[in-house]
Parts: sequence; C-alpha cells; structure tokens
Amino acid sequence: MQSSGRLEPENEPRPRFFAPVSDFEAERSPAGFKKFKFDGEEEAAKRVVRSTKEKRYEELTNLIKQIRNHKKIKDMSSMLSSFEELTRAYQKALPVVTKEENGVTPRFYVRILAELDAFINEVWEDKEGRKNMSKNNSKSLASMRQKLRKYSNVEKCFLFFHFCTSEIFFHIEGSDESL
Repeated sequence: MQSSGRLEPENEPRPRFFAPVSDFEAERSPAGFKKFKFDGEEEAAKRVVRSTKEKRYEELTNLIKQIRNHKKIKDMSSMLSSFEELTRAYQKALPVVTKEENGVTPRFYVRILAELDAFINEVWEDKEGRKNMSKNNSKSLASMRQKLRKYSNVEKCFLFFHFCTSEIFFHIEGSDESL
C-alpha cells in the first residue's frame, strides 16, 4: 500500500489522525462528543401557561404528598425538612391565597396541619417507639413537635375549626387538648 510516496507495511498500525473515518466516528465531533440532530418537531415543544395560583397550589400539594409518604415510613428527619419547605411554600403562596380565596386558608393545607399534629402526638405518646428510633429521627421528632406547636399557634383558629368539623374523618380518640 502506498501513501505519500513511501511504502508502509500492512501490519504496522497507522496513527489515528490518518486512519479512515468509520461510521461511528462520523457521528462524533472532533472533541469526541456525539452530534445531535434536531428535528422541527423537537424544537416546537409547546409551553404550558399556568396561573400563579395553579403553580403555588401544585407546589403545596406536591409537598403534602411528600409529607404523607414520609409519614407512612415514619421518616421524621425528611418529614421535618418537607414541613419546613411547606411552610415556606405557603408563605410564598400567601399573596395568591389572600387575593383568590379572600384570605381563607385552603382546606387541604389546614387538613395536613391537623394530620401532622395528630401523627406527631401519637408518635410522641409511644415512649417505647421513641426509644427505638434513631438519634436523628428522635431529634427531628422533637424539633417537628416544637415547630408544629409554634406554627399551630399562628393557625390556631383554623386548626380548631378543622378539628371540630372533621374529627370523624381522623378518628381521633381521647383528644381533649384545646388548641
């Protein structure tokens, strides 16, 4: 085989620079990254326009779902962080709530606060279960209880109303504590 005027043995490896381009290498750029081909369909992705209310309420409901999942597995540290995110998200959504709902706290938000209060009190009363918890979960439970009590004082009238109207749904027995 001849190339550039000199004879090269066939078994001698060629430098990569002079090697013939294979199909695989043709798809790659000089830096080694794969080239992407764009179709007109991919570029024309439709944007969904949502109202601020929908965005804020979706954020709140996603956080509520997370809290309920953490509640099922009794993961107190994750529940605490999700609760803190929920309170921040609610503060962020407060202008929308005051405008759209005339300042009335959404029912799903009050309900999750009531569920959390009942759950935290139930776990707190189980002294044997608290002893078997990990140190991190135990600290998170105490912190969650304290933050929920502090936050419930702010939302006191809403929680009281919710407990009175929906005690049947929660099956809370022996709940003589006043909010």
